Amino acid sequence: KRQKQRSSKPLIDIIIPFFGEIEFVKQAIQHVGEACGDIPYELILVDNGTPDNEGQALFIELKEEYEFKQVNLKENQGYPGGVNAGIHAGSSPLVFIWTADVVMEPGSIEEAVKEMDNPDVGVVGAKLLFPQGSPHGVPGTVQHAGLAMKMDASIFHIFIGWPADNPRVNKRREMFAVTGAAFMTRRQIFMEVGGLNVMYGRGTYEDVEYCCHVRRAGKKVIWTPKVVGTHFVGAASRAGANKGGFQLGPNHDLFKARMSWAFQWDEWRYW
Repeated sequence: KRQKQRSSKPLIDIIIPFFGEIEFVKQAIQHVGEACGDIPYELILVDNGTPDNEGQALFIELKEEYEFKQVNLKENQGYPGGVNAGIHAGSSPLVFIWTADVVMEPGSIEEAVKEMDNPDVGVVGAKLLFPQGSPHGVPGTVQHAGLAMKMDASIFHIFIGWPADNPRVNKRREMFAVTGAAFMTRRQIFMEVGGLNVMYGRGTYEDVEYCCHVRRAGKKVIWTPKVVGTHFVGAASRAGANKGGFQLGPNHDLFKARMSWAFQWDEWRYW
């Protein structure tokens, strides 16, 4: 089966929550082994309340080829709740949160682990690119290179839509925050700050708040171009049970109300 031998104690828990989006889960997990390389890992799949027992049917199908731990949530807990449940089901010192609509490239998680060799690093974010056929950006261009804050406290993706090979893009840097679509963190600090905040419902801005707490705890949030993936933005919502989408406006208001202590205008650093 496509999994490291359990005789090796896992260094990383790979957390993939899903709510519907069955085909994207199948696509994502094909790349877990190559992304981890020689790093021993435990794959944890979280069925976040997928209706009509489709999640259970998926688990049965996948077990013919893959080795993983499954978490079954009877009701959808939103992206933050699904991630939290997956992390609580594991025990490895490092965790990599992997949204089902992301495909990671070979060796990427190994590169994230190298960053974690520095004890001052608390979060490592990924360089994510738009896929073929994306309505959101030119295929192969940058979807995520880190999150920064404007003067009005709005959060935005730096270099979005830029060519993936642009030298200004491909510079390892410390960030205000990184997207929760694909990032590594430490189990210890995740537990210390209380995980992702489920007040954000289905999700959005819980990743930004988490990064703020990590920085307040004295750890760095790092973005590196060496951790690479393709992000089928919004595909999880369209293909899965979450067709209602995300509450971007209300969640931004919630973030501003909760996190003013963390505000730091840093847009100027990247231009």
